Amino acid sequence: MSLRLEQIDRNYGRQKALDGVNLHVRAGDCYGFIGHNGAGKTTAMRIALGLVWPSHGRVIVDGFDAAKYPSEARARMGALIERPGFFDQLDGRRNLVRLARLQGLGAGASRQEADRLLEVVGLAKAKGKDVGHYSQGMRQRLGIAQALIGAPSYILLDEPGNGLDPEGLAEMRDIIKTLVNERGQTVLMSSHQLHDVEEICNRIGVLKDGHLLLEEESHKIFAKAAPRLEVEASATNDSDGDHALQTYIEGLGFEVDRPRHGVLSFDPGTRSPEDLLKDFVAQGLQVSSFSRRAASLSEIYLGLENAAPQAAGPLAETTSPKPRKAPGFALWRAFRWELSRLLANPRGWALLLLPALLAVWNILSYKSRRQEIFDAAVEAGEMTESITAFPAVAEGLAQSLPLLAIVATMLAAQTLSGELSQGTLRNALLRPVRRVILGLGKFLALSFWTFISYAILAGTTLGLASYFFDFDGLSELLITGQLFETIPREELIPEVKKVILAPLIPLAAYLGLGFFASALTRRGVGAFALALTLFIGVDLGRATARNYDLDQWMLGTHFPSLIADTSFMRRYDDLAQGAGNAILIDESAALWCPLTWLAVTLLLGVARFGRRSVS
Repeated sequence: MSLRLEQIDRNYGRQKALDGVNLHVRAGDCYGFIGHNGAGKTTAMRIALGLVWPSHGRVIVDGFDAAKYPSEARARMGALIERPGFFDQLDGRRNLVRLARLQGLGAGASRQEADRLLEVVGLAKAKGKDVGHYSQGMRQRLGIAQALIGAPSYILLDEPGNGLDPEGLAEMRDIIKTLVNERGQTVLMSSHQLHDVEEICNRIGVLKDGHLLLEEESHKIFAKAAPRLEVEASATNDSDGDHALQTYIEGLGFEVDRPRHGVLSFDPGTRSPEDLLKDFVAQGLQVSSFSRRAASLSEIYLGLENAAPQAAGPLAETTSPKPRKAPGFALWRAFRWELSRLLANPRGWALLLLPALLAVWNILSYKSRRQEIFDAAVEAGEMTESITAFPAVAEGLAQSLPLLAIVATMLAAQTLSGELSQGTLRNALLRPVRRVILGLGKFLALSFWTFISYAILAGTTLGLASYFFDFDGLSELLITGQLFETIPREELIPEVKKVILAPLIPLAAYLGLGFFASALTRRGVGAFALALTLFIGVDLGRATARNYDLDQWMLGTHFPSLIADTSFMRRYDDLAQGAGNAILIDESAALWCPLTWLAVTLLLGVARFGRRSVS
């Protein structure tokens, strides 16, 4: 069993980040992946994890093609890629617990796993501290912890020593040794700390400018490398002796390094140490030490400057999808992840209640205003309409529903781009959940949140309306003091039921609009601006669409608007006020138009999310 990258190309426009890379990490390896900045190491690891798609080639994990079986591939891998992203308002333990739940662990097992990993990485005393107050080193430790959730077979660590102090680096090396030697896990580690790679890795791959130059067992690499000679000028020599010694060695055609103060190191090539020492003495160069030393990994790496890329090996055979490791109920896990993200933010609770609070204000204002009008008419002996709960329902919903739609659209716009900019989306995508399922789970959680908010709004509106008024038929108070019923209660009750149910599908369509904006952008601010533009556009676009008799297919036509409302709310308000010329509503278009907007925006958003690169 192994992790293989086969003939991987990755292009960014005209720039080729990876060119025919073939990487083979065997089960049980501690594989050191080294190369200069920009060599393509992080890109290769992102491709292995499914965060970035290759332009060509494939990734095989234990015989599974990662493109065909992404959940199975992800179930076998854990990773820390670049800067670890977490929810800053949550403590370290709760961050790990939520990731463990998305991984597929049960509630109790997730808590136990979080406590165990915090102990492993040395954060047990800080587990109750909000991650927003963590230092860079603490965040790096937590990043290593999340990579170990569920004891994955393959652990990919991109510069795991970033931000760690010397003590932390030593602990990190011990953790990696324990994972490989005691737990039988496999580690692929990129690092610029070549002495760490030399110390703990049994297999090494060297990447340069997108080409794999070398992949071999560590002991074979060092065995092939020519030993180096270290020479130190005599301390009794004159002050120019060290310089003269270096000048002479370089004059023989050797490149000289200075690994330590006063020590000259060079590769003698075919010259024997004995002959070189005789030459030094013959030239009057006095030396205090002369020894042979094995080449370091750094020296071997620098010696590969002009090496040719390794030839591609044969393609690995893929197996049938057995045995399965990916846990089930992926949609439920994705739904729970997004819902917990929404409810963990205190602003989410405030936004949940905001439309209902506006409805309370509107109803109270309506009660005061309508009572003044009624009392004035009675005092003047004029005819007036009776005060009932039916118009109060319209007052409560008419302005609150547009607010709810705006809030829902803006929240949906942050579900992907917001997590992407925060770095938490990457952690979610490392779990055994297909991208399509993760996107759908997020959308369903947003829908649930929105419908709960609407249920609170509708319940508050109906409750206050019935508390202050009665759901009686509409009547007129005659100057004689008698009530004359104009619309019976039985005709208005069905209209109330319709007006309560009518916003559900349009609200989901506005969520799809925000989700689509989130899938198109990489930053939360950009998604917010795009979603707001789309929201306003579908409302103002009704005027243009009306010129072509297409306004029935504009989403804004079928939802309450503060600008020339033509929706079901306008019709209900007219009826509740006793107007005889209430506008007619095409109920068929009111159903299929929002459904079409929902289907198109959701499908486009999920498709875009499924193919985008995640840094």
